[in-house]
Amino acid sequence: MYAISELAKLTGITAFTLRYYEKIGVLPKPRRHNGEGAGIRTYSEADLQMIRFIHGLKLSGMKLEDIAGFTGDGCLLTNPDMPEYDVS
Repeated sequence: MYAISELAKLTGITAFTLRYYEKIGVLPKPRRHNGEGAGIRTYSEADLQMIRFIHGLKLSGMKLEDIAGFTGDGCLLTNPDMPEYDVS
């Protein structure tokens, strides 16, 4: 499990941006340590893969609104039976 600061270092995306992506629906709400509202965000390896994928879409020029629609409709990377790929 990763804290948001660790995830920011691994992806090159600031913690502020990760929180913003969560707020606008580009990223799903993360698990929280010590409670749902005030707990510390924790991210899994699958979350890291998803964030790298989203970052790749953003770098390709896709708008955040389009990314949110794409990932919100059940992106293939959210399927636990799919093998993990390095999309960084």
